Amino acid sequence: MRPPKVTFDTPIYHVNVSSESIGELGSPSLNIINMWKPEYKVKDILISIYSLFYMTNIDCPLNYEMANELRNNKNLYEEKIKYFTRKYADFSIEYKTYENWNFSYIT
Repeated sequence: MRPPKVTFDTPIYHVNVSSESIGELGSPSLNIINMWKPEYKVKDILISIYSLFYMTNIDCPLNYEMANELRNNKNLYEEKIKYFTRKYADFSIEYKTYENWNFSYIT
């Protein structure tokens, strides 16, 4: 009867997914969880997750710094998304640590 716990094991750079400093690491902000009804199915949760990535909710962010970055410098935000994907999801390539990554070339 309680809502399921949804988290991502892989770090994700996203306005609507909690980061290290905010809440439980990797928890997405999903309305379906916040307004849970027992009749919801796993399919409904997966559609909600897909929608979160397809249509970022910048008006209700979990991370305000990322939201400001997305509003003010979308290119930088998208480069950081690509970096996180390469670093944490693509195991065929080894990349530098985030602290050493230089995003300053993007304006």
